[in-house]
Amino acid sequence: MKLHGTKLILASAITLASAITFAESIESPTLTTFTAGTPAKAAEVNDNFDALKTYGEAIDSNLTDLETDVSTLQASHTTLSETVSTQATDINTLNVTATSLNTSVTTNTNSISALNTSVSNLSTDTTNTAADVTALTTLINSQAETISALETKVEALEAGSSPSTDEYTLEVTGDGEVIGYTKPYIFETVKPFIPLKTSHGMATIRPGYDTPFTLYGYDELRDDRNSEINSTYYSDASCNNPVFMQSSGDGKLMLFTKVANTIDKDKLVVKSDGVYKIAKGSTANMSATTVYTFEDDVCTEQTWFTEGVTIPLVKITDLKTEYSSIEIEGYVTN
Repeated sequence: MKLHGTKLILASAITLASAITFAESIESPTLTTFTAGTPAKAAEVNDNFDALKTYGEAIDSNLTDLETDVSTLQASHTTLSETVSTQATDINTLNVTATSLNTSVTTNTNSISALNTSVSNLSTDTTNTAADVTALTTLINSQAETISALETKVEALEAGSSPSTDEYTLEVTGDGEVIGYTKPYIFETVKPFIPLKTSHGMATIRPGYDTPFTLYGYDELRDDRNSEINSTYYSDASCNNPVFMQSSGDGKLMLFTKVANTIDKDKLVVKSDGVYKIAKGSTANMSATTVYTFEDDVCTEQTWFTEGVTIPLVKITDLKTEYSSIEIEGYVTN
């Protein structure tokens, strides 16, 4: 709100001054004085009457001007009174507004101060949180390393069948290539074979008849070699997908897994045509199925297998079924 009261009052005063006519000063007429007992001249008497008449008319004229000036003053007084009243109202309004603004300024100042305090506190909290996050990240990374190490250890334990997996520290070389690790009890004559821990699971090596050394499977239940080497079976008519197979005629399969029909760890399977493994995570087919095998180099359906279990096999290329030479770290082969 803008106030123009001073300008309005000044303008009213100027207008009033210009409107007032101001009565003229009237001089008293000069009259002829008559002396008692002296005859008066008619001309002198008439002059006195004319002078008085003119004087009276001048007074009447001044009275009219004064009445006009009074009316003008009264009107101006009313206008000025209204202006003053309006300005007083505006001043009161401005005072209220100013008080409200002062209150708002004080409130805003307090709010800004409170916000500054909050920002400072949040900054401190953010710094503390960042430190906590860093500490938690370090802890998580450390735990992740521990978990990874434990998983590696579990996988290593699962890869071997003996509880004394850590005893497999002697490097075994077959035909000049490292094929796994063994442990000292190989020097006992009770078990004429070498237990072999490989990256694919446990196996055994024993002296062959037609070849110096033969790779066999490992019997986990007896901690012994598995001397059976059978033909490879397949789940398709083209004999492209090898499977581990056990029919119901062999008795109920003792397949224990943590998750139904899902293999928990790798297991080596040695067949006449090569080395395979049952891979961890493979799914066992417990339903009746058709299997095939090569007969005279022809993929032939085996109709006798009507029920049992089949598990997919994966061909291993870094192990062989037969070796010409076997060496053990730190020892001489005699």
